[in-house]
Amino acid sequence: MPQEEKKTWGKRESKIIVRLFLIVVAVLLLMNAWDAFSPNILGNGLPENEGGSCGLIYFRNRRIDKMKAEIKQSEKSDYTEAEINSAVNCVKATFKERDNNINLLSVSFDEEKSNAFRDGYHATEKFGKKNVIVLFCNYTIYESQGTSSKGTYENWAMILTRENSDKPWTVSDQGY
Repeated sequence: MPQEEKKTWGKRESKIIVRLFLIVVAVLLLMNAWDAFSPNILGNGLPENEGGSCGLIYFRNRRIDKMKAEIKQSEKSDYTEAEINSAVNCVKATFKERDNNINLLSVSFDEEKSNAFRDGYHATEKFGKKNVIVLFCNYTIYESQGTSSKGTYENWAMILTRENSDKPWTVSDQGY
């Protein structure tokens, strides 16, 4: 009785597998580089510089950590720079926790605008003026979900409160 021949991988097949693996790795690296440095020229449905990776995989909230907030602070500010940055980081963390359907575009603190909004906010009496801060965000929702409609929202107020200056900021409310 003839013995069955065992099929083994030859040098040719091994080279093909290695090459395919290297191509996949190269494509993934290029996609990350594309996502980090390029404007949206391939038409992947995202506004410029919002992520995208060639329209194949979306990494919309990856850039939040690197995002710089625009801060307009007066000389006699109610908040220190560290307090404002802590509030900005709280807002960034809130958006990072959301799904990829929402992309934070920018965060800003304009003391005059913030204080006007804060002074009309009902919780200011409870927490005190120095424990309520309002930041303004621009963000995009890519697909409507629940009560959130698809589109870009500009100057969306994020109202943060804290019990006292030793406690962290938390997002208490948001809206126009």
